Amino acid sequence: MPDVRDSFRNVAANYSRSTFHASSARLQEVIDLARPRPGDLVLDVATGTGNTAFALAPHVRRVVGLDLTREMLEEARRVGAERGIANADWVLGDALHLPFQDDTFDLYTVRAAPHHFADVDAFMAEAFRVLKPDRDVVFIDCAPPMPARDLLHEVARRLRCRDG
Repeated sequence: MPDVRDSFRNVAANYSRSTFHASSARLQEVIDLARPRPGDLVLDVATGTGNTAFALAPHVRRVVGLDLTREMLEEARRVGAERGIANADWVLGDALHLPFQDDTFDLYTVRAAPHHFADVDAFMAEAFRVLKPDRDVVFIDCAPPMPARDLLHEVARRLRCRDG
């Protein structure tokens, strides 16, 4: 009988090559939305195998990829080493309970994952807790369920009003 960890490793290997997760056009969308700066410390939540973190790495000081699945992070480490990416760290953790101090990151990204989060309020609170004041978040996902979608739209509206 195959080991469960082997199954997770196979899934992780597929994620690192998946068109949906690794598409250069989709990753460029993140760069365009995030507008990363050379001195930024970035948190990429639910990083999976690190595709978004890898796209951001050349543009920032350091990127931290956080994921709930050890096998995903192992694949990210392997791919990062193959690509010679030296400014990425990988942390096992939960988007709803981030293991970081308040006001730590210059940029927070999450792509193709918020629809999996059980508590949208906790996810949003954690995102803004670890983000430095007046810095940026990038949430990219498929259409979430209606209450979550409404919340995301309201947050975006409030941020636009605050900035404008």
